[in-house]
Parts: sequence; structure tokens; C-alpha cells
Amino acid sequence: PLDNAEITSQLAQLSTVTGVDKINTTLSTLASSLDANQYLQSASLVGHDVVVTGNQVALADGAGKLGYAIKSPADDVTITIKDASGAVVRTIDAGAATADVHFVDWDGKGDNGKTLADGTYTFAVTASEGKTAVDTTALTVGHVNGLIPGTSGGQLQLGPLGSIALSQVVEIL
Repeated sequence: PLDNAEITSQLAQLSTVTGVDKINTTLSTLASSLDANQYLQSASLVGHDVVVTGNQVALADGAGKLGYAIKSPADDVTITIKDASGAVVRTIDAGAATADVHFVDWDGKGDNGKTLADGTYTFAVTASEGKTAVDTTALTVGHVNGLIPGTSGGQLQLGPLGSIALSQVVEIL
């Protein structure tokens, strides 16, 4: 450009573009630092149990722990546990429950009284108040064995239950 005003305008535009580029670089560096920090903080979860939304229960050494959230009181709660083929292996009558989060320690036995093989099972929770169904949410309880690095704090390794994103954790036990 031959006009001083046009030169000044173009210099200002170049300066703005350079500034935006520097901001993007700084934000990218900050995001990486936050991810690394979250990953390091997640390391404190190793060795603890966490709760996530899901319907799996890991049976190990004849014991398993599962949970459910119930939205309103119920006078009858039933938990049905199934093996990998989908066959019902245990039905637990949990009785009445308040509107809250509840945990059940499963002794690893089937309806026939025999101890089942270690592994991953699925379960369903049904609840009712009188003849009215009550909303429930199945909760998986998993033991954190390790961490897998990645974006957003990485993944928590829950042994036979697989890995989950840190953002999926509902509660830490």
C-alpha cells in the first residue's frame, strides 16, 4: 500500500493475528498442563473403589459389590444377577429402600447356594412402591488398579470391568 493509513491498518491486523496465535499457543500449553495435573491427581485413586453408572459386577474371591440409586422410596427392591450368557444366576430380594444410593455386598453364590466362578456379571435392579414402578439406576463398583494416560486426565483401569474416563466417576469409596 502507498497510503500511510493502509500501512498502519495492515500492521495492526498483523499484530492482532500474531497476538491471537500466541494466545492459542498459551491456551494449548495450559490445557496440557491441566491434563497432566489431573492425571497426577488421579493417581491417588489407585487402590480405592469408585462408583460409575453401569450394570456390571466383578466377582473376585467369592465376593462382589454392586450398587443402585433409587429416586423415591420403594417397598420392594429386587436385584437380578446374570452370567455372561445372560442366564439368571442369582435373585436378591433387597427389601424396602429409601430414596438414596445403596450398596449390596454379594457373597458370590448363585440361587442354588453354590459359589460361582470369578468373573464379570451383569445385574438389573427393579423397584416398586405398591404396584407403581420406581426409577432406579444401576451402579458399578470397581477397584482402581491403575491409570492409563490420555487426554482429560486419562482412564482409570478397573481390572475385569475395563477402563473408564475419570469424568465417569460418580463417587469415590
